[in-house]
Amino acid sequence: MLLPDLGDGELRRELGRFLRLRRLAPGQTLFFEGEEASAVYLVAAGVLRAYSAFPDGRRQIHRFVRAGEMLGVTFDAAYPYNSDAVGNAAVLKMERDRLDELCGTSPDFARLILARLSSEADAARELSLLLGRSSARERLAGFLLQWAGSWAVARDGELPLRLTQRDLADHLGLSVETVCRELRHFVKARMISYPAPDRIELKDFVAMRRIADGSAAAELPCIASERRSGREHGAHLIDRERLQVPSWRRAVRATSH
Repeated sequence: MLLPDLGDGELRRELGRFLRLRRLAPGQTLFFEGEEASAVYLVAAGVLRAYSAFPDGRRQIHRFVRAGEMLGVTFDAAYPYNSDAVGNAAVLKMERDRLDELCGTSPDFARLILARLSSEADAARELSLLLGRSSARERLAGFLLQWAGSWAVARDGELPLRLTQRDLADHLGLSVETVCRELRHFVKARMISYPAPDRIELKDFVAMRRIADGSAAAELPCIASERRSGREHGAHLIDRERLQVPSWRRAVRATSH
């Protein structure tokens, strides 16, 4: 159920009158930053990105929004970020005036909206902690563990991962080259595998947790930091479809000059 907080009572039936289904194709924009915040959206299927874009072409993905989560809930007159679909997706749209009306007449619904806003604040805090990790490997391991947790995978097992390497790079403040290199390391170390193009399998949850916590740093090759290589934030203006990724040894040697 997309709104388990509401039970099966009158409020759920009332919401059914106001919500309108909208389907999105991969990459299709739901709304733009600065656009009038005239509606809020409940993700019914798929995954959407919430991100900021920069004039030089870079972007920072703030969070990935999955089914059952909300987008566009803001007290401002305009949306504070952009949103588009990762793959095929569907959202339920509610006009802003209906939202205000329900918040004013239903304490249960108002509490639900506050809970959704609180979850957005928690996501921002988790991203801040993730970006504060000292190495790219720790960031990526931390993200994979968070992603597994969001899909209720609490131990080794498969989970959907339809995100591109550019998505991961733009979310974690890394370059695409670094994301590719670190994923290859996890595969070689038999910590992850790809049973299907849109799925990833965590094969060694304990080892991944040790990397994310920084306790395995002494056992792993040292990777040159993104700050030293001049790629410390977001994606870059390169042809990612034809990207030639160097080995980590060449990358470290290149940054030392």
